[in-house]
Amino acid sequence: MDTGTDGQRVRRLLTLAVGYGVLTTTLAGCRAAPQGPPAPALEMSCDNPVATSLGAPTARRPARFATSGGRLRFVVRDLPPGSIFGEVEDTEVQLGDPASPTEALFRVTASPQQPGVVDVDAGTYSVLNTHNGGIEVEVCPDVTLFDVEPAIPDPFEPATPSG
Repeated sequence: MDTGTDGQRVRRLLTLAVGYGVLTTTLAGCRAAPQGPPAPALEMSCDNPVATSLGAPTARRPARFATSGGRLRFVVRDLPPGSIFGEVEDTEVQLGDPASPTEALFRVTASPQQPGVVDVDAGTYSVLNTHNGGIEVEVCPDVTLFDVEPAIPDPFEPATPSG
């Protein structure tokens, strides 16, 4: 079986060697360099924060609240079941301007095992989450929440009989 002249074989080997070198360089360049130890997680300043349900806010049904500003902890009460792509393990909670709720000003990842904590400025925020999780927001006494409008329907409120 003839695979070509010696010159063609040398060119193929050089092409393979250069290709592997480019691939190796590209892959090495994509790795994130260590940035030192991870930053410590934000902690709440009180032992018993007050929880407020936000329902299961999404881009189509955002929740809304106003706050005096400060530290907020988002707790996931439930997540939808998995799909063919695997189990849903967490959700990204996004806080945005109510005029454009899908443009996040603050983002925090939360799961049933690990709440997400974020410091926000005073203001009014729309809230959504990427995996349709049922969430609560917790605050300490030094932070005020007001004008809270949970996503409708709120899966944590008992259904009222109609009729």
